[in-house]
Amino acid sequence: SVLSKGIYQLSWNGSNQISGIYFIRIKAGNHLTTKKVLLLK
Repeated sequence: SVLSKGIYQLSWNGSNQISGIYFIRIKAGNHLTTKKVLLLK
């Protein structure tokens, strides 16, 4: 889907996931970024 310009927030519920390192990929137009998330339980 295509969103209009602005600031957006994403929430992720990791309660059903195991502890570990996860990577989130975000694409906006021609820009692609990857962020590392550490989930500890």
